[in-house]
Amino acid sequence: MFERIDVPARPGTENRDRHEKRFIHWRRNEMALHHKLTVNKTEQTKKKGTK
Repeated sequence: MFERIDVPARPGTENRDRHEKRFIHWRRNEMALHHKLTVNKTEQTKKKGTK
């Protein structure tokens, strides 16, 4: 899951793959955060509407 920083990355496709994995992981985190924020906002608006 976590990559070792002390091991130097070999050039070529492997290096790119490691970057892809890191980017995908980061993107998923970003989307999860965004989803949480949007869900919270919609929940709040729903509550306001019922009051």
